[in-house]
Amino acid sequence: MAEFVWRRHEYAIPASLVGQRVVQLESEYGVCHPERLVEDARPSTSPLHDMFEWDNTRAAERYRVEQARGILQSIRVILEPDAKPVPAFVHVRLLESGNGYVGVARAMSDQDMRAQVLGDALRQLDALQHRYDTLAELRPVWRAVSRARRRQATRGRQGPAEAARAGQAQQGRSGMAGGALVRSGRARQA
Repeated sequence: MAEFVWRRHEYAIPASLVGQRVVQLESEYGVCHPERLVEDARPSTSPLHDMFEWDNTRAAERYRVEQARGILQSIRVILEPDAKPVPAFVHVRLLESGNGYVGVARAMSDQDMRAQVLGDALRQLDALQHRYDTLAELRPVWRAVSRARRRQATRGRQGPAEAARAGQAQQGRSGMAGGALVRSGRARQA
């Protein structure tokens, strides 16, 4: 039998207990829909019950925050005529104002924010690779990600001047600021 583990130590309930219950629900219904898992956890006697927020006021506020996050992640901007829309805002961590979203042009023009965005992208790609590593068709993608990660690590060891020169060289090759999302400071809403 497969061993279930949490991606991170996110929950007090053992992953094996949750995984086994999901397998049971899948067996009973063909698939385990999230709504079915909520219903299964609703009785206070359910071992999964404490994994959910049952105070509707608190749950509603958390849901609205998730909706706001989804809105921020869904907005796109067209940076020049005939260009594809790209994310208008990206998530960063700032010492003075905490975690939040800033305009992509601002993030790409600031070395620290840009490094955060690239680091986040590489972590997301790592997660995708972990999830889909068994698909041989994606091996060329994972090799390209590995090359990008090595380039990022090299830039991380460079001083600011060397990193800026590397970014300018990349801009010349790609037509984009450092090969990233921003092509110019002018933007119009998508």
